[in-house]
Amino acid sequence: MDVVARRDLTLIPLTLLLALIVDQIALPAGFSGMRPPLMLLVVLFWCLITPHWVGVSVAWLVGLVSDVLSGGLLGANAMAFSMAGYLMLMLHQQVRVLPLMQQSLFVLMILVCARLLLLLTLLATGKSVAPEVLYPALIGALVWAPVVLMVQRWRINSELSR
Repeated sequence: MDVVARRDLTLIPLTLLLALIVDQIALPAGFSGMRPPLMLLVVLFWCLITPHWVGVSVAWLVGLVSDVLSGGLLGANAMAFSMAGYLMLMLHQQVRVLPLMQQSLFVLMILVCARLLLLLTLLATGKSVAPEVLYPALIGALVWAPVVLMVQRWRINSELSR
């Protein structure tokens, strides 16, 4: 295993843990429906950067953890996360060469697909759905560029410190 792979293997769980902690921070009542899906964004980033380490199974596991922590329907986020991870894995070679703004549009499409799958799952089980269900996808696409830049900076800093 080369140095780059070992470095990424330590950063992957750290970034997922950081996203998990940030996702658990309470927001004011008016903004709770606008929380970007940070855990999904981090999973999509690692599917894009290291597709041989982070794939559909990791996305499913992170989605299951998200389901357990949110107290929602068990498996709903897991299914949406794994579908989003699959889409990113299938197109990661094309997406990697795009500029960040175009990557954000691609991520927006993936996030909308994931939110619609989650919406259909909740509607099929008889749960009520808020009308602003797609806001997190839009905000997630806006947050994509800063998340990518932050994690890439961590990767560069950890490479320089070795």
